[in-house]
Amino acid sequence: MMGLAPRYLYIFFQAVILLLFAMPVPSSAGQGSVLHVAVASNFLFPLKQLAKDFQTETGIQLVISGGSTGMLYAQISHGAPYDIFLAADERRPRLLVEKGFAVKLSRTDYAYGHIILWGNDRQMTPEKESILCLNKMKQSGRLAIANPKTAPYGMAARESLRALDLWDRVKSRLVYGNNIAHTFQFVDTGNVDFGIVALSEYLRMGQNRPGCIWTIPSTFYTPIAQQAVILKRSKEKNNAKKFIAFLTSDKIQKSLESLGYGKPDA
Repeated sequence: MMGLAPRYLYIFFQAVILLLFAMPVPSSAGQGSVLHVAVASNFLFPLKQLAKDFQTETGIQLVISGGSTGMLYAQISHGAPYDIFLAADERRPRLLVEKGFAVKLSRTDYAYGHIILWGNDRQMTPEKESILCLNKMKQSGRLAIANPKTAPYGMAARESLRALDLWDRVKSRLVYGNNIAHTFQFVDTGNVDFGIVALSEYLRMGQNRPGCIWTIPSTFYTPIAQQAVILKRSKEKNNAKKFIAFLTSDKIQKSLESLGYGKPDA
């Protein structure tokens, strides 16, 4: 009987080793983890830049899908496998929480959007920001705005035109972009004379283009508070929390101000 002891010990230790290898490895460090992020079109470029810093800092990779807030909201409502939703408004994240698709306490503002009027009038230069740009728009041809039904920036454009008592005057010559990036392209390519575009998009791509701009006062439209929310179906909620904390940190928020996402005027 004593001769059997080494054999039983060997089996016992083999079982322990197999058990240890079968145990899941904690992923708290984020190494090798992936987060699927749905992001509003206007924030697609900043997010791609931030994703590199976040992966360097945490080891967590972001897989990014961009589109209009309304389109992404519809996808999520139909079961799209995202971990985080970075919307261009606060309404859609709230609705996702109410409908049971998102984690209630995860809702947080991560950026604030601003809009400007931009015209491709070659007789005016971008440095000459002026109310003259608005006056020229009143007499011009087509005006591009993002679709107010799906894009928060389009809703802000419509509110601004109404505040200026111009909505009824221009609505017959409006051209609607699928999202704010699409709207920018209309003006950039010269397909339309003027557009109400995101300040962030103009700062990134439009400053060297000929034309005129007029900054639309933030009091003319409901503040574009862009909210992030973690989705309930996510299996990476801890890492998703890390990304939200990263995005809302003082350092990142300061850098976003220079990209056109500063808090609105009081």
